[in-house]
Amino acid sequence: MRLALLASNYYRIDRSIAKGTEAFVYEFARALDKRIKETGADIDITAFASADSDLPFPIVSNHPVATTLDPLVKDQKTVERALVTEAFSRAQDFDIYCVHISNGESVLPLIGEMKKPVLISLHGGVEMAYDSSLFAPLKELKHVHFVSISDAQRRRLPDLPYMQTIHHGIDEKVFQFNPIGGERMVWAGRGVAEKGLGVVLDVVTTTKHSLGIAVALKDQWKAWYETSVEPRIETLGHRVTVSKNLDRAVLPAFYCNAKLFLFPVGWEEPFGLVTIESMAVGTPVVAYARGSLSEIIEDGKTGFLVNPSESDIRGDFIVKKTGVEGLKEAVERIYAMSVEEYKAMRRVCRTHVEEKFTLEKMVDSYIALYKKLVIPR
Repeated sequence: MRLALLASNYYRIDRSIAKGTEAFVYEFARALDKRIKETGADIDITAFASADSDLPFPIVSNHPVATTLDPLVKDQKTVERALVTEAFSRAQDFDIYCVHISNGESVLPLIGEMKKPVLISLHGGVEMAYDSSLFAPLKELKHVHFVSISDAQRRRLPDLPYMQTIHHGIDEKVFQFNPIGGERMVWAGRGVAEKGLGVVLDVVTTTKHSLGIAVALKDQWKAWYETSVEPRIETLGHRVTVSKNLDRAVLPAFYCNAKLFLFPVGWEEPFGLVTIESMAVGTPVVAYARGSLSEIIEDGKTGFLVNPSESDIRGDFIVKKTGVEGLKEAVERIYAMSVEEYKAMRRVCRTHVEEKFTLEKMVDSYIALYKKLVIPR
């Protein structure tokens, strides 16, 4: 089987990448390569990505570096489309295409007359990625198939030809279990409003607990962060510590040394990779029950789910208060646990990830789909 793996060339895909989709691609590629070697599966992979990416497969690219790193590139989307066009123009070289670029909305118009199977994983992204009108032509394209990364994600594009929901997985050997944890709350993610950092500060302001922040900042996000977040952090003084663009290699330690992970997202989160990273080391998660999070977090067992407001009730959760007051109650429930109760919750978090969210489980599901879709030569 000859597989073309399509990724964005906006970013250098390597161990340090903080952006969710590209971080997924890096770990997915490594795990897929390892699994192929372990099982002897007949899969030959070529990656289409930025030339400076660190991937275990031959890379085809149309630019020497990631386009976000080249100030001479004024239209990154055009360069990405050119790379995707090249990939599809070489259909005779591949048996199947696996696409990991947003929701594939920019790829669909380029498929043209190519009839090889195309498997597109929905990763979310900007609101345009969920514009149903962009996917209307799929009714005529029987060779295009989709993987959702959560069942909740399908509600935004309910009419796509889905093959399966495949949850993300992580390397539990990297995110090692810590049975004790620490004393501060933590938050990690992109420095954008929808990731809930502003709400996290609302909670911290009215409690006595400290907070660790690991924020990924790009130029296009800095205006919101510098005007809406930094002044509030300054008023909290030593209670808040901030790490900007933290290397992913030190993320496990960041999660380990925490009492809980606070994740009050303000959008329909397609997955939330940071939540399984946190639970893998044993740190429970308190989150708004938006998007996929009720699929990932077991209320009262691996943390707590909270309804966003009285007018936005997602479930009958243990914490009955909503919004910030509900988050505060959930946080205080965890801090009030006995040492043994808290250690038991950390162990359940770890077991939960081992059973449902490993790289091996994720990759095996993808390999099974590749085999199902490929037409024998």
